[in-house]
Amino acid sequence: MKGKKVPEEIQAEVIFKSNRECVVCDSHKQGDHIHHIDGDNSNNKFENLAFLCFDCHNEASLTGSLKKKLTAKTIVKYRDLKYSMVSTKRENALKIFNTSIQELTTEDILVTTKNAIIIIEIEKVKRSEEHTSE
Repeated sequence: MKGKKVPEEIQAEVIFKSNRECVVCDSHKQGDHIHHIDGDNSNNKFENLAFLCFDCHNEASLTGSLKKKLTAKTIVKYRDLKYSMVSTKRENALKIFNTSIQELTTEDILVTTKNAIIIIEIEKVKRSEEHTSE
């Protein structure tokens, strides 16, 4: 079933919340797919989407095989855990702003910079879509 394309703002939110990593295996080197959890490609609600690598997306879409399919309930559990972990990691990174610069490690600075760039890019997409819809 061919559905409407997932709106850019929703795609951006799915990708951002997953930190652009597959919510099942944490990979970001095997391609990326936004998976419709309920199998309905026209249901582009945020709650119905998960960011998966090619292999996990293939496994989730598996039919007619002896191999155990990656079920919707399993994907939701992985997705929710991934979102929670990414959120916690970002919150911890933001706590760095209350730390003296001399106490920061190189890794702290790199993580904070990466998160800031991601947030800036998400805001650009949102502004671009607002201007396009007007």
